[in-house]
Amino acid sequence: MHKNKYHSKLLTEKDYELWDGLVNETKHGTVFHQTHWLNSFNKSLAVVGCYDQGNTLVGGIPISYQQVAGLTIARPPYMTPYLGPVVFKTEGKYHRTLTKEKEITLSLIDYIQKSYDFARIPFSPHINDTQPYKQNGFNIDIEHTYVVEVDDLDRVWKELNQDRRRKIRKGSKEGLLCK
Repeated sequence: MHKNKYHSKLLTEKDYELWDGLVNETKHGTVFHQTHWLNSFNKSLAVVGCYDQGNTLVGGIPISYQQVAGLTIARPPYMTPYLGPVVFKTEGKYHRTLTKEKEITLSLIDYIQKSYDFARIPFSPHINDTQPYKQNGFNIDIEHTYVVEVDDLDRVWKELNQDRRRKIRKGSKEGLLCK
């Protein structure tokens, strides 16, 4: 077990509202970390929460799991391109922030390694440091996601290629809507 000031345990369903609220407030959180998304595709859901010494939720990681041939396998739910850990409200000097995030991540890794025989965790684009996973025996495959700022929808529309704009117009005529 990693010696740090954090401990990890499963959240109960009554903690999901707190989890979802904290996910909304952090740069690490995405719609794919929200429990309503995760429950839509898989009923075998666990959210591993990381707590500080004051028993405050400081981070966590959603896990979808299944039993296969006697093994417990952690994997992303269907139609979920990425997940990975979420760390809440790290403030202070840059080095201290990185240290805290790493300690929280190590606590989550410790829980995952004790609870699952195999884990596949597709990280969100906001995860910059995979060292704790590599140092603890995880294989790291690099994949890329492009993040597009959509603060100016007119500009985004103009920058789309003609084929994409045509497909979007066709979908709109068929009743598809994005809010």
